[in-house]
Amino acid sequence: MTAHVHRRNRGYTVAEVMMGMALFAITGSGVIAMETAAIRGNASARRMDQAAIVGNGYIDKMQKSLVVWSLASPVTAVPPAAVYPTIDGATWNPASSTTGYDIAGFETTTDIVFCVQHRDTQLQVIGANASVIRSDVMVYWKVTQDPFANCTAAVAPNLATYHYLYLTTVNKVYQP
Repeated sequence: MTAHVHRRNRGYTVAEVMMGMALFAITGSGVIAMETAAIRGNASARRMDQAAIVGNGYIDKMQKSLVVWSLASPVTAVPPAAVYPTIDGATWNPASSTTGYDIAGFETTTDIVFCVQHRDTQLQVIGANASVIRSDVMVYWKVTQDPFANCTAAVAPNLATYHYLYLTTVNKVYQP
């Protein structure tokens, strides 16, 4: 009976140790994979949040320029080409006042992360002095997170290459 008790106290067998290490390795790799997925998800959410900030800033800038333009020339019913180069509801116009935005949402000509384009549709003309324009703003950035050289050319949608965020606003060009 003493020999039997003594054998139990010797420790674990090699098979038990190997099985425990295998389970520990599998669990550890699963935790590492979940952490990697969480980091990627957070980076993607951070880019989406920054894109929303850039797009809303662009819309604010567009609305401010229309207020200044409207006050300066109230008798002209045609919006300035700098703000609305094409009003056909189909053409995506590259941002005319900037070449792009950096990761912090500031306008820049180097290390461009976000590009902005807008498409405009004239919704209503009242007399000769007022018009209502719908502006669809598209903010896009590369899936690979590489910087852009510039944002001066219109880009066709390509989900394999770019991420997109679309925002819409309605602008009244002149208030009589």
